[in-house]
Amino acid sequence: MKRGELTISEEQCRVWKRGNEIALTPTEFKLLLTLAAKPGVVYSRLQLLQSIFEDDLFNDERTVDAHISRLRKKIEDDPSRPIYIQTVYGFGYRFGEQI
Repeated sequence: MKRGELTISEEQCRVWKRGNEIALTPTEFKLLLTLAAKPGVVYSRLQLLQSIFEDDLFNDERTVDAHISRLRKKIEDDPSRPIYIQTVYGFGYRFGEQI
């Protein structure tokens, strides 16, 4: 899957930006894959928590925020102004459509 400068291989569980591989944890990869699969769709923290941890819902919804923060540092040119993973205040997160 190609999204902007990111290439995401679900089969290989690998991500590249501008041809350079980005090392992601399994949780970060699942989170990125979930968001990138449907650009523009807003996911609540609970939905993302369920998608990345499946049956283990003992994690707090704010756990998602921590993973998003780390993921942004790895994939965004400027994590303070994200273009890939955008915050939708009061709702959750979405993958940018205009990439």
